[in-house]
Amino acid sequence: MYLHPGVLKWIHARGWRTLRNIQEQAIAPILDRQSDVLISAPTAGGKTEAAFLPIVSSLAGNPPRGVGCICISPLRALISDQARRLESLCEATGLRVQPWHGDVTAGKQQFWKSPAEILLITPESLEAMFLHRASDLARVMVELRYVVSDELHALVGSVRGRQMQSLLHRLDTLLGRTTPRIALSATFGDVKLAERFLRPDGALPCISLEGAQGGGELRVQLRAFIRRKGGDDPYQTISDHLFSVLRGESNLVFANSRGLVEQVSDDLRDRSERAHVPNEFFPHHGSLSRDQRQWLEARLRDAHLPTTAVCTSTLELGVDLGDVESVAQIGGAPTVSALKQRLGRSGRRPGKPQVLRQYVVLGDVAVDSSPGERLRLPLIQAIAAVELMLQRRFEPPRLNDDLHYSTLVQQVLSVIVQNRGARADQLYGLLCKTGPFHDIDTKNFGAFLRGLGATGVLEQLGDGTLVPGVSGERLLASHDLYTAFAIPEEFRLVAGGKPLGTLPIDSPVAPGMLIIFGGRRWRIAHADINSKTLTLLPAPAGKVPLFGGGAAAVSALLRQGMSELLRDTTMPVYLDEEAQMQLVAARSEFLAMRLDTQPIYAEDSCLWLAPWCSDRALNVLRLALCSLGLEATNEDAFVSVSNSTVPTVVEALDQWRVQGLPSMDQLLALSLPIVEQKFDQFVDTALRLQNFGVRHLDFDEATSALARLSSTTA
Repeated sequence: MYLHPGVLKWIHARGWRTLRNIQEQAIAPILDRQSDVLISAPTAGGKTEAAFLPIVSSLAGNPPRGVGCICISPLRALISDQARRLESLCEATGLRVQPWHGDVTAGKQQFWKSPAEILLITPESLEAMFLHRASDLARVMVELRYVVSDELHALVGSVRGRQMQSLLHRLDTLLGRTTPRIALSATFGDVKLAERFLRPDGALPCISLEGAQGGGELRVQLRAFIRRKGGDDPYQTISDHLFSVLRGESNLVFANSRGLVEQVSDDLRDRSERAHVPNEFFPHHGSLSRDQRQWLEARLRDAHLPTTAVCTSTLELGVDLGDVESVAQIGGAPTVSALKQRLGRSGRRPGKPQVLRQYVVLGDVAVDSSPGERLRLPLIQAIAAVELMLQRRFEPPRLNDDLHYSTLVQQVLSVIVQNRGARADQLYGLLCKTGPFHDIDTKNFGAFLRGLGATGVLEQLGDGTLVPGVSGERLLASHDLYTAFAIPEEFRLVAGGKPLGTLPIDSPVAPGMLIIFGGRRWRIAHADINSKTLTLLPAPAGKVPLFGGGAAAVSALLRQGMSELLRDTTMPVYLDEEAQMQLVAARSEFLAMRLDTQPIYAEDSCLWLAPWCSDRALNVLRLALCSLGLEATNEDAFVSVSNSTVPTVVEALDQWRVQGLPSMDQLLALSLPIVEQKFDQFVDTALRLQNFGVRHLDFDEATSALARLSSTTA
């Protein structure tokens, strides 16, 4: 099997002497179309070309009637970037590519009359097609040959991932055949789980290809900073260091919140002004306007302008940013996989090293500091993530940690609208029995539908057909059904008549308030509540707004790495002097607390359990202790108990080890059925509580942690 002559000409025009190994390996299975293909490689590892060189060859050699390939991407910016990258390849072979998302208008009307051979689209836009143009969708996709899922790792376990799984299953059902799926992804900790996510029903076998990790030489430095009472602000010291080492080159600085992104970018801009040099430091996060984000992405690609983006995870995914010299991370990365993905942004050119600068801020340890503070856990977590990355140990995909009842509300309504009504058995057969919601049995699905009836989402006609109810019609009228994830209400920020971005309304706002946004300082001149618009004027000072969003849950892998690091005696060579001193102090405290042999530490009137497990397993142990009437809470990597004794807790642990932990129902009786996801308000209360348990409790890991606790306390 060979590539199309037009594709070969395009390759030669770029001066490529050979293809990368992963690109060579992908040609035959993609052209063969008898299996799914999972292509995993670091950023800039050639994944896009590995998929699209054979895809374009297939479509150019035998042009389809309509769309031959649909590529689903999680970000609009990725779609725009992919369209730009594929345009010349398609022109060389006489094909067309159509980007499709909310910010694109060109080509959409013409598409339904003369569809492009390659469609790049978000899950939300595909959902809208099912809702409003299902018959047209079937017509333009009649000869669909390939479905591509870009940045698959970003969707695994998420509500958008479940929405995409459902949409792809519905697309196969609509077309009456199985279309091969090709996934592009970062490296997974467990490839088999990734294959299962790509096609849950296993209707086609999957061939997994992994590219060379590349990056050549790896240079890592981790610096620790102490927040001392009356001392310098450590974040100002970090900004001083970033300013001194990053100017003159293009870099990425990852921070774990939009607020910190704004603060650091403002600090760096301020230093540029005081030094009378051009500013090279700019913020990038999801609340900024599309124009601002695209301007910064284009500037990063311009090799003539040194540019550093201070960003959240928005630049973690595969948007082309040109040659980035180094990556900085302020605070610990949320996962080992995320750290690897971010580091992969640097060292793309042959002979260039991958460079990571890690910055960790710690509180000053005092006599009354908690065990977590004395163990310097933020530092331990950051070092453990680096060590695990160097050992190539990554978190496995989380496939069964959510029943996704909220997303099922969306999919049930979407299928009903698509088919102008549906019976309960048809919905269950499509979405649960053969679809991705297979963990939901007929009993719970019946309770789920009754809940939708009680909340007015659905109504049942005399012949049993289900149709949208009052609440369902309201959802459809608001176009709120396209997205499976919750979007907080936000204020539009406008200055000089131009939009700057949006700000969540959970931040208190009032005229006269000073804020920092987009790396600049503003005063709120006017607040229009009805239109949710804030009019801003430039100001000499500002305050970082309080963006929403909480810290990511810590995985079992990362906690195990933290335990291994504290038990070890070797000193990582990439630590600065302060980080070395703090690691030595943490290990000393670890031994002083006897946590190396005794996982329960008693101090004053409080007990601290250290099972070194994930937050989800800690939740199980905490609730189990609460079920005994004990006052237990999660603190860092510990479960703390404030009204008990070591013998009492040990007795409970031993009893649970023999008889098993309390059941999920018993533990959930201690919890409130809170609304967490977008459509949870319409889900039956008991089912919502059940889903809360699946999402936040890991009984298998808690049982393993219990065995470790019991064996070392015996």
